[in-house]
Amino acid sequence: WATAAAPPPPPAVAWARAADAAATDAAETDADAADAAATDADARAQHAAETRLRVLYGVVNALYAQLRALLAPHYALVLDTTVAQLQRFGVALASLDAQEEADRREKPAPGALWAAVLESVRLSALHDGAGDVWSEDALRRVFRPLADQLANTKAPSYDAYVARVRASLAPAASALLAASGNDAMWKMLNQAVLLRTRSDYACVRHGALLVLQACYERLGEEYLILLPETIPHLAELLEDDDPRVERATHETIKLIESYLGESLQSYLR
Repeated sequence: WATAAAPPPPPAVAWARAADAAATDAAETDADAADAAATDADARAQHAAETRLRVLYGVVNALYAQLRALLAPHYALVLDTTVAQLQRFGVALASLDAQEEADRREKPAPGALWAAVLESVRLSALHDGAGDVWSEDALRRVFRPLADQLANTKAPSYDAYVARVRASLAPAASALLAASGNDAMWKMLNQAVLLRTRSDYACVRHGALLVLQACYERLGEEYLILLPETIPHLAELLEDDDPRVERATHETIKLIESYLGESLQSYLR
Protein backbone atom coordinates (compact mmCIF):
# COMPACT_ATOMS: atom_id res chain seq x y z
CA TRP A 1 0.00 0.00 0.00
CA ALA A 2 1.22 3.46 -0.82
CA THR A 3 1.76 5.67 2.17
CA ALA A 4 0.00 9.03 1.99
CA ALA A 5 2.33 11.97 2.00
CA ALA A 6 2.40 13.91 5.23
CA PRO A 7 0.79 17.36 5.00
CA PRO A 8 3.18 20.28 4.99
CA PRO A 9 3.76 21.88 8.38
CA PRO A 10 1.95 25.14 9.13
CA PRO A 11 3.93 28.34 8.51
CA ALA A 12 4.80 28.85 12.16
CA VAL A 13 6.27 25.34 12.44
CA ALA A 14 8.12 25.64 9.15
CA TRP A 15 9.44 29.00 10.27
CA ALA A 16 10.70 27.65 13.59
CA ARG A 17 12.31 24.57 11.99
CA ALA A 18 14.02 26.59 9.29
CA ALA A 19 15.27 29.19 11.75
CA ASP A 20 16.61 26.53 14.12
CA ALA A 21 18.41 24.64 11.36
CA ALA A 22 19.85 27.77 9.83
CA ALA A 23 20.96 29.14 13.17
CA THR A 24 22.73 25.88 13.99
CA ASP A 25 24.57 25.89 10.65
CA ALA A 26 25.51 29.55 10.99
CA ALA A 27 26.70 29.10 14.57
CA GLU A 28 28.94 26.19 13.52
CA THR A 29 30.27 28.15 10.55
CA ASP A 30 31.01 31.21 12.68
CA ALA A 31 32.43 29.33 15.65
CA ASP A 32 36.09 29.77 14.72
CA ALA A 33 35.62 33.44 13.87
CA ALA A 34 33.80 33.99 17.13
CA ASP A 35 36.57 32.34 19.15
CA ALA A 36 39.18 34.46 17.43
CA ALA A 37 37.30 37.73 17.81
CA ALA A 38 35.90 37.23 21.30
CA THR A 39 38.20 37.00 24.27
CA ASP A 40 35.66 36.27 26.97
CA ALA A 41 32.47 34.31 27.50
CA ASP A 42 30.18 37.35 27.39
CA ALA A 43 31.50 38.45 24.01
CA ARG A 44 31.16 34.94 22.59
CA ALA A 45 27.62 34.67 23.93
CA GLN A 46 26.70 38.03 22.40
CA HIS A 47 28.17 36.99 19.07
CA ALA A 48 26.23 33.71 19.12
CA ALA A 49 22.99 35.47 20.06
CA GLU A 50 23.38 37.99 17.24
CA THR A 51 24.10 35.19 14.79
CA ARG A 52 20.93 33.35 15.77
CA LEU A 53 18.85 36.52 15.56
CA ARG A 54 20.32 37.49 12.21
CA VAL A 55 19.45 34.07 10.82
CA LEU A 56 15.98 34.12 12.40
CA TYR A 57 15.05 37.44 10.82
CA GLY A 58 16.59 36.34 7.53
CA VAL A 59 14.29 33.32 7.54
CA VAL A 60 11.28 35.44 8.53
CA ASN A 61 11.88 37.88 5.68
CA ALA A 62 12.46 35.08 3.18
CA LEU A 63 9.22 33.37 4.23
CA TYR A 64 7.31 36.63 3.82
CA ALA A 65 8.48 36.73 0.21
CA GLN A 66 6.88 33.31 -0.32
CA LEU A 67 3.86 33.23 1.98
CA ARG A 68 2.95 36.92 2.27
CA ALA A 69 -0.38 37.32 4.10
CA LEU A 70 -0.39 33.65 5.18
CA LEU A 71 2.55 34.36 7.44
CA ALA A 72 1.22 37.62 8.84
CA PRO A 73 -0.53 36.26 11.98
CA HIS A 74 2.60 34.36 12.97
CA TYR A 75 4.71 37.51 13.27
CA ALA A 76 3.28 37.74 16.79
CA LEU A 77 5.74 34.95 17.67
CA VAL A 78 8.68 37.33 17.25
CA LEU A 79 7.02 40.62 18.20
CA ASP A 80 8.56 40.63 21.70
CA THR A 81 11.98 39.96 20.19
CA THR A 82 11.49 42.74 17.65
CA VAL A 83 10.59 45.26 20.36
CA ALA A 84 13.57 44.14 22.45
CA GLN A 85 15.94 44.59 19.50
CA LEU A 86 14.56 48.04 18.70
CA GLN A 87 15.08 49.01 22.32
CA ARG A 88 18.62 47.60 22.24
CA PHE A 89 19.60 49.74 19.24
CA GLY A 90 17.47 52.79 19.96
CA VAL A 91 18.55 55.83 21.96
CA ALA A 92 15.68 57.01 24.14
CA LEU A 93 14.89 60.69 24.41
CA ALA A 94 16.21 61.64 27.84
CA SER A 95 15.40 64.69 29.92
CA LEU A 96 19.11 65.23 30.54
CA ASP A 97 21.46 65.63 27.59
CA ALA A 98 24.26 63.84 29.46
CA GLN A 99 22.03 60.83 30.08
CA GLU A 100 21.06 60.60 26.41
CA GLU A 101 24.69 60.93 25.35
CA ALA A 102 25.72 58.13 27.70
CA ASP A 103 22.96 55.96 26.27
CA ARG A 104 24.13 56.76 22.73
CA ARG A 105 27.70 55.66 23.51
CA GLU A 106 26.57 52.32 24.94
CA LYS A 107 24.36 51.32 22.03
CA PRO A 108 25.59 48.92 19.34
CA ALA A 109 26.08 50.24 15.82
CA PRO A 110 23.20 49.32 13.49
CA GLY A 111 24.21 46.70 10.95
CA ALA A 112 22.82 43.64 9.21
CA LEU A 113 20.70 42.52 12.17
CA TRP A 114 19.22 46.00 12.61
CA ALA A 115 18.31 46.19 8.93
CA ALA A 116 16.77 42.69 9.00
CA VAL A 117 14.62 43.54 12.03
CA LEU A 118 13.31 46.68 10.36
CA GLU A 119 12.65 44.82 7.12
CA SER A 120 10.60 42.28 9.08
CA VAL A 121 8.56 45.15 10.54
CA ARG A 122 7.96 46.55 7.06
CA LEU A 123 6.96 43.19 5.59
CA SER A 124 4.71 42.26 8.51
CA ALA A 125 2.91 45.61 8.25
CA LEU A 126 2.63 45.32 4.47
CA HIS A 127 0.92 41.93 4.67
CA ASP A 128 -1.12 42.44 7.85
CA GLY A 129 -4.31 43.41 6.08
CA ALA A 130 -6.52 41.90 8.79
CA GLY A 131 -4.74 43.62 11.68
CA ASP A 132 -3.77 40.26 13.18
CA VAL A 133 -0.43 41.57 14.48
CA TRP A 134 -0.42 45.35 14.42
CA SER A 135 -3.21 46.13 16.84
CA GLU A 136 -3.21 49.44 18.73
CA ASP A 137 -1.47 47.77 21.66
CA ALA A 138 1.28 46.40 19.42
CA LEU A 139 1.73 49.76 17.70
CA ARG A 140 2.00 51.55 21.05
CA ARG A 141 4.78 49.15 22.04
CA VAL A 142 6.81 49.68 18.89
CA PHE A 143 6.35 53.34 17.88
CA ARG A 144 8.57 54.91 20.53
CA PRO A 145 11.49 52.48 20.11
CA LEU A 146 11.12 52.84 16.35
CA ALA A 147 11.54 56.62 16.56
CA ASP A 148 14.46 56.09 18.96
CA GLN A 149 16.43 54.51 16.10
CA LEU A 150 16.94 58.01 14.72
CA ALA A 151 19.16 58.98 17.64
CA ASN A 152 21.61 56.12 17.16
CA THR A 153 24.27 58.06 15.29
CA LYS A 154 26.87 55.30 15.09
CA ALA A 155 27.68 55.22 11.38
CA PRO A 156 30.84 55.52 9.26
CA SER A 157 29.70 58.88 7.91
CA TYR A 158 26.82 61.34 7.65
CA ASP A 159 25.91 59.90 4.25
CA ALA A 160 25.95 56.33 5.60
CA TYR A 161 23.56 57.33 8.39
CA VAL A 162 21.17 59.01 5.93
CA ALA A 163 21.35 56.02 3.57
CA ARG A 164 20.37 53.53 6.27
CA VAL A 165 17.45 55.67 7.44
CA ARG A 166 16.22 56.01 3.87
CA ALA A 167 16.67 52.29 3.12
CA SER A 168 15.38 50.70 6.34
CA LEU A 169 13.89 52.95 9.00
CA ALA A 170 11.71 55.24 6.87
CA PRO A 171 10.05 52.38 4.92
CA ALA A 172 9.33 50.46 8.13
CA ALA A 173 7.78 53.48 9.84
CA SER A 174 5.59 54.42 6.87
CA ALA A 175 4.42 50.82 6.41
CA LEU A 176 3.36 50.64 10.05
CA LEU A 177 1.36 53.85 9.74
CA ALA A 178 -0.37 52.54 6.64
CA ALA A 179 -1.22 49.29 8.46
CA SER A 180 -2.66 51.11 11.44
CA GLY A 181 -5.18 53.23 9.51
CA ASN A 182 -5.71 55.22 12.69
CA ASP A 183 -4.82 58.91 12.89
CA ALA A 184 -4.41 58.69 16.67
CA MET A 185 -1.62 56.16 16.05
CA TRP A 186 -0.19 58.34 13.29
CA LYS A 187 -0.02 61.24 15.74
CA MET A 188 1.93 59.17 18.25
CA LEU A 189 4.70 58.31 15.81
CA ASN A 190 4.64 61.73 14.16
CA GLN A 191 5.21 63.47 17.49
CA ALA A 192 8.06 61.11 18.38
CA VAL A 193 9.74 61.82 15.03
CA LEU A 194 9.19 65.58 15.26
CA LEU A 195 10.97 65.65 18.62
CA ARG A 196 14.07 64.37 16.82
CA THR A 197 14.07 67.38 14.48
CA ARG A 198 15.47 69.32 17.45
CA SER A 199 18.42 67.00 17.98
CA ASP A 200 21.90 68.47 18.35
CA TYR A 201 23.00 66.10 15.57
CA ALA A 202 22.40 67.30 12.02
CA CYS A 203 22.15 63.75 10.69
CA VAL A 204 19.35 62.98 13.16
CA ARG A 205 17.40 66.06 12.08
CA HIS A 206 17.89 64.99 8.47
CA GLY A 207 16.80 61.44 9.29
CA ALA A 208 13.61 62.68 10.94
CA LEU A 209 12.75 64.58 7.75
CA LEU A 210 13.29 61.42 5.70
CA VAL A 211 10.83 59.54 7.89
CA LEU A 212 8.29 62.35 7.51
CA GLN A 213 8.75 62.26 3.74
CA ALA A 214 8.17 58.51 3.65
CA CYS A 215 4.97 58.90 5.68
CA TYR A 216 3.59 61.55 3.32
CA GLU A 217 4.57 59.50 0.28
CA ARG A 218 2.80 56.45 1.71
CA LEU A 219 -0.36 58.10 3.07
CA GLY A 220 -0.65 61.14 0.83
CA GLU A 221 -3.44 63.61 1.56
CA GLU A 222 -4.62 61.63 4.58
CA TYR A 223 -1.43 62.52 6.44
CA LEU A 224 -2.16 66.24 6.08
CA ILE A 225 -4.28 65.93 9.22
CA LEU A 226 -0.97 66.17 11.12
CA LEU A 227 0.33 69.18 9.21
CA PRO A 228 -0.55 71.80 11.89
CA GLU A 229 1.75 70.21 14.46
CA THR A 230 4.46 69.69 11.83
CA ILE A 231 4.68 73.26 10.52
CA PRO A 232 6.52 74.80 13.54
CA HIS A 233 9.26 72.18 13.22
CA LEU A 234 9.62 72.78 9.48
CA ALA A 235 9.83 76.53 10.10
CA GLU A 236 12.72 75.97 12.53
CA LEU A 237 14.54 73.65 10.13
CA LEU A 238 14.37 76.20 7.31
CA GLU A 239 16.96 78.14 9.32
CA ASP A 240 19.13 75.12 10.11
CA ASP A 241 22.88 75.70 10.27
CA ASP A 242 23.57 72.59 8.20
CA PRO A 243 22.86 73.05 4.47
CA ARG A 244 22.02 69.36 4.07
CA VAL A 245 19.25 69.64 6.63
CA GLU A 246 18.00 72.87 5.13
CA ARG A 247 17.90 71.26 1.68
CA ALA A 248 16.00 68.23 3.03
CA THR A 249 13.54 70.62 4.68
CA HIS A 250 12.80 72.32 1.36
CA GLU A 251 12.30 68.89 -0.21
CA THR A 252 9.87 67.94 2.55
CA ILE A 253 7.90 71.17 2.16
CA LYS A 254 7.70 70.69 -1.61
CA LEU A 255 6.38 67.16 -1.12
CA ILE A 256 3.73 68.30 1.36
CA GLU A 257 2.65 71.11 -0.98
CA SER A 258 2.13 68.57 -3.75
CA TYR A 259 -0.59 66.92 -1.62
CA LEU A 260 -1.91 70.13 -0.11
CA GLY A 261 -2.37 71.85 -3.46
CA GLU A 262 -1.12 75.20 -2.20
CA SER A 263 2.00 76.88 -0.91
CA LEU A 264 3.03 76.60 2.75
CA GLN A 265 5.10 79.78 2.70
CA SER A 266 2.50 81.91 4.45
CA TYR A 267 2.37 79.39 7.34
CA LEU A 268 6.15 79.13 7.67
CA ARG A 269 6.88 82.82 8.27
